[in-house]
Order: sequence, then C-alpha cells, then structure tokens
Amino acid sequence: LTDGTVTDLGVRGTFARYVPTGHILFVRRPGLLMVAPFSVSERRITGPEAVLLDDVWVGSGGAGGFAVSDNGTLAVHRGGQGLRRRLVAVDPRGAERPIPGEPQDYIAPRVSPDGARILAGIGGITGARAGYVVLIDAGTGAAQPIVQGRDDYGAVWSRDGVHVLFLRRTARGTDVLRRPWDGRAGETVVARALPRDLRE
Repeated sequence: LTDGTVTDLGVRGTFARYVPTGHILFVRRPGLLMVAPFSVSERRITGPEAVLLDDVWVGSGGAGGFAVSDNGTLAVHRGGQGLRRRLVAVDPRGAERPIPGEPQDYIAPRVSPDGARILAGIGGITGARAGYVVLIDAGTGAAQPIVQGRDDYGAVWSRDGVHVLFLRRTARGTDVLRRPWDGRAGETVVARALPRDLRE
C-alpha cells in the first residue's frame, strides 16, 4: 500500500481474503472456495492451491459467499445466486455445522470477530424482509433486521466487533454509517457523499 506496487500472484479467482494461518481464500467459478498458502513478506503463493469447499455462492461480479472471523470460524453461503440456502459454520478442522433457521437468499455473510454472530443481506425473493441486512445468532439461528432501509447495504463488522458499519445510497452519493450491533445507541454518520458506485 505504501508504493502502490501490484503483484500478480498467478492464481485464477476472485474475492481473495488473507487469513492469519498464512493462507488466502478465494472463489472460482462455478462455485469453488479455494485455499493457497501465502507469504505476506514475500508477497507470493508458496505452495499448491486446493479446493476447500464446492457449491459456494459466487456473484455475477465475482463476490464470494464466505467470511472468516478472527477465531477461525468460516461462514459459507452455499449455492447459486438468487436461491434460498442455509448458512453453514465450518470450524478450523473442516467440520460443518448448519446454522439453525429457515433458508433465505443470503448475501455476503460476515462473521463477528468472536464468531458468535453473523451479518447477512437478504436478497429480493424472500418476502417482507427482502433487501434488508439481518443479524443472526450463530448458535440459535435467531435473526432480526439490523439495517432496514432498502437504500442501505454492505454491512461489515468493526474490528472490535462492537459496531456494524454500512453504506447508504442518498441523492448526494453514498454515506458510511455506524451503529452498535446490540442497538444500545442509534446510528451515526462516519462519512458523507462518497461516490455513488462505492462498494464494500
């Protein structure tokens, strides 16, 4: 980031995410979640890539339906775009545990740093809460809307897991807002009138 140097890692895929085990995770059509060992200091792949999971959601723009918390919990959105699917938690050993609850058209799940909660968008085919972002208890599956405006999107966790940050489309552009995940205080604006095509 200091000098803007771009390094081609020589792998085919999108939505790359570095994890503290020294690997990068990324997706590849038609729904593969890939893993490869990566050296931060050398900025290169240090070993062969492998398929971690298949049948993982991949968006039309290359977004991947997965997130990893700081404690190593992996949340995965299974299946194709626009389909009702269940969330699945995968522990560091690869054991899968379905998250309780009704299937939904989940979009871009985000696991809290402690692995206890999941933020996920709900797409446009699932009824009254379509287009909202919900907060899901990873243990019970209980879900409640946390970002309710249809112009609100892109919710992510703060590093400490205390706040949820999200984007809001306005006539002036895109605002960045923040609110505590537990609702103990209202939302505050972090930045205003950023470019309208802003993404996460």
